[in-house]
Amino acid sequence: MVMKTVVKNTFVSLILLCLVLSQACKREQTNKALKTKGVNNEINTKALKKQTTKQKPKKEEKTPKESPRKEKPKPAPPKPKKQKNYYKNPITGKAAEILKKELEKNGVHLDLENKLVWVKGRVCILNANLEYVAVGERGAKHEALFVLECKPSALNAALLALGLKPGTNYKTIEKKPLPPKEDVISGKVKPYILIHPEGPQVYLTVEWKGKDGKIIRHDVSELIINLRTRKPLKKCKWIYFGGRMAPLYRGEPPVYIADYEQNIISNCYMMPSNHLITIKHKNGLDDTMWWPNTKLLPPKDTPVKFYISLKPLKKS
Repeated sequence: MVMKTVVKNTFVSLILLCLVLSQACKREQTNKALKTKGVNNEINTKALKKQTTKQKPKKEEKTPKESPRKEKPKPAPPKPKKQKNYYKNPITGKAAEILKKELEKNGVHLDLENKLVWVKGRVCILNANLEYVAVGERGAKHEALFVLECKPSALNAALLALGLKPGTNYKTIEKKPLPPKEDVISGKVKPYILIHPEGPQVYLTVEWKGKDGKIIRHDVSELIINLRTRKPLKKCKWIYFGGRMAPLYRGEPPVYIADYEQNIISNCYMMPSNHLITIKHKNGLDDTMWWPNTKLLPPKDTPVKFYISLKPLKKS
C-alpha cells in the first residue's frame, strides 16, 4: 500500500512539474516575442527619424501670381459721316431787292421772308406716263404734268438766293465682279449699285382756283399715282442739285443746259443732270409707273401757281 501511494504521489508530482515547465516555456516565448517587437519598433522609429532628418521640408513653391489679363481695347465705333451742309445764309439787303426785280422779268418770284419761290404755269397732260413734274415751253411736254412760265436759269438763281447749295444727282456703280449673267437676266440681281440723289430737300406745292373760285392747294406727291399700288406717290423726297453748265457744241463756251432743254423737275431718275430737281425714291429708276391723279387735278391747261419752298406749305 505504501508503494502504491508513493507511486501515485510521484506520478502526480511529475504531471505538475510538466505543467510548470510548459508554462515557463510559454512565458519565455512571449517575452522573446515582445523583445523582438520592441527592437523592431526601435529600428523603425530610428529609421523614420533618419528619413525625417534627411528629408528637409520642401519649401512651398510660390505660384506666380497671374497678372491680370489685359483686355484688348475694343475697336472704336466708326465715326458717323459728317452730313454735308447744303444750306447757307440767303441773300439780303439791296442785292436781294435788285435780284427780285431781275427774276420777275424772267417769270420767277422770290419770297425770302417765307423761304420760297413761285412761278406761274398750267396743267399739261392727264392721260400719259409721267417722267417730269415740270418743264418749260420747249421741254418734254408729252411726259410732263405741268408747264412753267419761267427761265430755268432764273429759277436756279432764286433757289441759290434762298441759301441752297446744289447736291448731286443719282448714279450707278458697276458691281465687281459682275454677278452671273443668268441671275441678271432673270432679275434676281442687278449688275450695278444704285446711289440715290443727295442734297437739300425742297417741297413742291401747286394751287389753282376751283369752280367756286376757292383756292385748291395740293402737295405734288398727291397729284401723281403709283400705277402698281394705284395710290398717290408716298415716301419720296425732292432733291435740288441745280443742273449743269456745258458747251452745246465742241469748242464753244459752256452754257446753262436747262435753258435750252427746258426740263426742270423729274419724277424719276434722269441722266444727264441737265434738270434742276429730282425725286428721291426707292423706285426712282422706273420711268413707267407714274401717272397723273385725275381725281384731284383740274382740266388740262388750267392755270396754276407752282411753289418750291424750304418748308412744307399748308394744304387747302
